[in-house]
Amino acid sequence: SLQNTPEGTLDLPGLTITRVDTPQMTAKFDLSLLLKEQDDRIVGVLIYAGALFEPATARRYLEYWRRLLDAMVEDEAEAVDRLPLLEEAERRQILDDWNRTEADYPREKCIHELFEAQVEARPEAVALICENQSLSYEELNARANRLARRLRELGVGPDARVAICMERGLEMVVALLATLKAGGAYAPLDPAYPPERLAYMLEDCAPAVLITYGLASEKLTRRAPALPILDLDSDAQQWKSLSGDNLTRAETGLDTRSLAYVIYTSGSTGAPKGVMIRQDSALNLLTALSRAIYAHYDPHLRVSLNAPLAFDASVKQLVQLLAGHTLCVIPEDMRLNGAALLNYIESHQIEVFDCTPSQLRLLLEARRVRETRASGSAEFPRVALVGGEAIDAQLWRQMGDDTVTSHYNVYGPTECTVDATAGRVGKELEHPTIGSPLANTAAHILDAEMRMVPIGVTGELYLGGAGVAQGYLNRPDLTAERFLPDPYGRERGGRVYRTGDLGRWLPDGVIEFLGRNDSQVKVRGFRIELGEIEAGLTSCPGVREAVVMAREDDEGSKRLVAYYTGEEIGAEALRSHLSSMLPEYMLPTAYARLQALPLTPNGKLDWRRLPVPEGAAYVRRGYEPPEGETETELARIWAETLGLDRVGRYDNFFELGGHSLLAVKLVNQCKQMQIAVSIADLFTHPTIESLAACVQAQKGELFNKRSAAIPLRTGGAEAPLFLVHDISGEMFYGPKLTPHLAPGFPVYGLVAPSFSETPLLTVQAMAARMARMIRATQPDGPYRLAGWSFGATLAYEIATQLIGDDATVEFLGSIDGYYLGPGTNTSREALPDDLAQAFQERSLIPAELSGDEAQQYVGRYRSNMLAARSYVAHPIPIPLHLFAAEETEGVAHAPALRNWEVAMPAEQIRLISVPGNHLSMMEPSHIESLGEALSRTLRQARETVEALGATPGGLAQPG
Repeated sequence: SLQNTPEGTLDLPGLTITRVDTPQMTAKFDLSLLLKEQDDRIVGVLIYAGALFEPATARRYLEYWRRLLDAMVEDEAEAVDRLPLLEEAERRQILDDWNRTEADYPREKCIHELFEAQVEARPEAVALICENQSLSYEELNARANRLARRLRELGVGPDARVAICMERGLEMVVALLATLKAGGAYAPLDPAYPPERLAYMLEDCAPAVLITYGLASEKLTRRAPALPILDLDSDAQQWKSLSGDNLTRAETGLDTRSLAYVIYTSGSTGAPKGVMIRQDSALNLLTALSRAIYAHYDPHLRVSLNAPLAFDASVKQLVQLLAGHTLCVIPEDMRLNGAALLNYIESHQIEVFDCTPSQLRLLLEARRVRETRASGSAEFPRVALVGGEAIDAQLWRQMGDDTVTSHYNVYGPTECTVDATAGRVGKELEHPTIGSPLANTAAHILDAEMRMVPIGVTGELYLGGAGVAQGYLNRPDLTAERFLPDPYGRERGGRVYRTGDLGRWLPDGVIEFLGRNDSQVKVRGFRIELGEIEAGLTSCPGVREAVVMAREDDEGSKRLVAYYTGEEIGAEALRSHLSSMLPEYMLPTAYARLQALPLTPNGKLDWRRLPVPEGAAYVRRGYEPPEGETETELARIWAETLGLDRVGRYDNFFELGGHSLLAVKLVNQCKQMQIAVSIADLFTHPTIESLAACVQAQKGELFNKRSAAIPLRTGGAEAPLFLVHDISGEMFYGPKLTPHLAPGFPVYGLVAPSFSETPLLTVQAMAARMARMIRATQPDGPYRLAGWSFGATLAYEIATQLIGDDATVEFLGSIDGYYLGPGTNTSREALPDDLAQAFQERSLIPAELSGDEAQQYVGRYRSNMLAARSYVAHPIPIPLHLFAAEETEGVAHAPALRNWEVAMPAEQIRLISVPGNHLSMMEPSHIESLGEALSRTLRQARETVEALGATPGGLAQPG
């Protein structure tokens, strides 16, 4: 061997062989360390793959190895997992360089005081915009001050909680500011939460006052009967005359250490927990975002208010009012509609958009579609703050390539006042990172013993500094478990929050997020403790064990899947059980029954062996094959998109595992097949049956089965609601209204005969035909009827005829319908010359109809109007529920009871005021409120029947 010759040569007859050392140019393995003994030393070489490791990283690994060996020699009794790896220089780099984030912030001020400073500096500047409404700083301040004084009268002071439960809009911000001005802490509640969850939060929060608005108050009044409730709609007179001047600290007793808000997050023990944030923590967030992001742009920007109030991301949007920016509220019905969202952002010139990755995908896809159609490139938003969940590699590349918008990835738990780190996304960053610590924030990556880990090594992320929460409301045990003394803090008494997130320092001081060390997940921006869902499942009779996981079988398509053992229960029953206690975003999309949970050899759950859910794991409505060409094609597209063998006409897209990202994919596939469907259509018509009807209505292919009631929604154990056509003879409003009606009962539409049939010229004849259609669908009562506009007159006559046949009519609703018969005198606006064009502009008939077809509708309009004016209504022994539009422009001397007091005793008319006018009440801005009012009244009518007992011909007692 050449190795054993002193000279390194070998002589053979006629040949001399000499050893030549050559450098190794390739790595056989990703990383290999070769060591050997040489004299009294150990020498070696580290070989690494250059495509995977930087030279500096390899040298750092060698230093760690040598530091480890030194420590082993120094103390041979020390356990290996306690040996130090960190050199002092690297320790100082992490603590003194990357965590040197000290910055001044207005810790001596309260939140509302900074807002009031902006009011004084720029009173006429626009503070708040929501669709076509706006408030200046001065107007917003005065309205909040008056409400604050009313809150003070009700006992609100420092650290007192004020629950706020309402839909997004201007009043929501007024309520929040008023709470802070009164000295209280706001606790946002989402009105979409199940009643059981809302009741728990109210009990746990123990608010001094509950603020709500309009229809949301009805949902909560029964849950908190003893709690003072302020309805900003109906109770405004209580504080309208109060002073609009600012309250002083002497009046409120407030300071910057007082509580600012309590936001509830999912809880691993089965119940949500309230995170308490102080005033000074929220003010530091304002400073941190200003230094890291806003300082690089114009001093006064239009900033979106996009996140729900009950989601902590709303805080970083709301505090921008303290910097003089304009807050633009994103309407709820546009948040998951990419095209509508893009149009709204551009029409309002919103420069800063705060969103989740899931929502950003919708926006970028809408922008791509627009550019593909050569309809112009987008100019807004100019800045996007993206957070709430991890960003996948594909979206990260899209963000880096974006030349219109500057993207920032922001990270932070609710317990650290929304955002703790931030970093700008650029092409030079190949992998997703969460940036570096924000102002007055400390980020520590520690091992199981809370010791700092070296650069590049995975550990748990602990966050300290000014943003750390006060703790959990009423949970001292959990507070002590998650909020710990800061072992590396510069201030005595500092605390860190143990996030449960895994990460590592990169060599440039940026943090890479590497997932969770527990069962908490983020799905479409929502923080979810899987233990809360599991607790809900095991509370269901028949379920023995339950585990839930977030599966991502397709990139960017994360979904919750539940696995359970015990009795065969069925996905629909399990989902129904959970929906009574959990919000929609926490409901699994699939429920797979297992004989036993798979375990590892040491008895722990083997997550890798949990199977991909199959068809039976999804909520199915009982398979009914699709009918007609449109339903068949939609079912094929749905099955392909969702990865299912087949889809029935009553199956629900979202119950089958669909979500906003799959919705984008499905809509694009529909467009390729020349089926005009929007994401908004899918959200409001989530079944094959209802979506096909929507498509047909939009195309003008109106219902062919005109002699039968049209199913707008099937399923449900209660008696159906029959909606009667308007003066056009068609059911245009039914598909719009049905998705906003409470679940549990079917909905059917009644339309006029086709134009080729002999026309019916009296209300009585039209009603008799529809009564037969109702009887064919529902042979026995009790019956529920409602009609919009002219449909209210028809519904009244249908009820009259059913009662005359000894049937029970449980509910009769008039949706802003006027009685126009003899003895009334209501004059409406003069008809335009081109009535067909006017109808098309108001969406009363399809816009694409030809002139001759449109004239058929005009003829029907005139015939139906004549029938309504000649119809004589007779009193009937049941209430009439009148849903009257608040706005009555175009109607001279509009009667409050719409003339129905001429037909029946006024005391039998139940007046329910709903927003909008006669037409706009059916538009997206108001139709949800109408649906809630109609649903509430339907429930009350049912309760009245149950209490009084029903008799043929109506109720036992009128009223």
